[in-house]
Amino acid sequence: MKTYQCAIRAQSVALDAYVNDYHIYSSYAASHGFSTNLRAWMGKYPLQNVLRIQASTSGESKQGTQASFSVSVTASDGSLEQTVVQMSYPEGIAQPDEAQLPFDTSGIRLTTGHSLSFVCADDTDVVEKPWETTTKTITDPGSIFRLYAEIQRLFVEGDLDGLMTISQSRISFGAKVNGQSRPSYEKAVLDDLRDTFASRPQWRTFENPDRELTVHEFLPNKVVRVLTLEGNPPLRTVPDENGMRFGYDVVLAITDNGLVWIM
Repeated sequence: MKTYQCAIRAQSVALDAYVNDYHIYSSYAASHGFSTNLRAWMGKYPLQNVLRIQASTSGESKQGTQASFSVSVTASDGSLEQTVVQMSYPEGIAQPDEAQLPFDTSGIRLTTGHSLSFVCADDTDVVEKPWETTTKTITDPGSIFRLYAEIQRLFVEGDLDGLMTISQSRISFGAKVNGQSRPSYEKAVLDDLRDTFASRPQWRTFENPDRELTVHEFLPNKVVRVLTLEGNPPLRTVPDENGMRFGYDVVLAITDNGLVWIM
């Protein structure tokens, strides 16, 4: 099994990044970076996996600073690493196309050595997506915030059994994404939660998630990530005396079993 790691770096430019139909990243900051495992979003051979970047001027950028960004995807099996996508802006744009903001890589010609697509030749590297095997969609946006509220409650109460129950879809999918057996991955999740509760964390809470939170849609009406109105993950501890905090992402997906915590 190979791991496909995507890395994005940007300077003085706001970005939205897509892989196939999935909106994997969005930031309007002046300088920012992002790294993620792409296995959850990839398609099987002979489908080309295509990255798309939409760039615009960041309101936080200093006037006169040149906009630039880079995108790469590396495939690694633990012993060998290969770069399968490499593109930088503005130097990667081939004439007569021009690197001008706002900018969209879709349909743009790239110079030699720059590419935004790759084929995954080994189907075992691609994860089956439970939201693709159902005709169900998220028809009630309120269900997103009700499920988040339940996850939040279980963390605040330190309900280990309840969290393991609500994490079953997350464990099944996470084991596949990370190339582990389900029992070993389930044990890792259990051990992590036990360690978390042993530290007696205090969680930041939201009394009205439907009004205090928002979502980032990876795939409209199918896969969403819960965020604060500032665009940050909400399931976080309050800062300690050193200003440190930790927490969990909450990515929800619709499956045959309804809306579940998937990542």
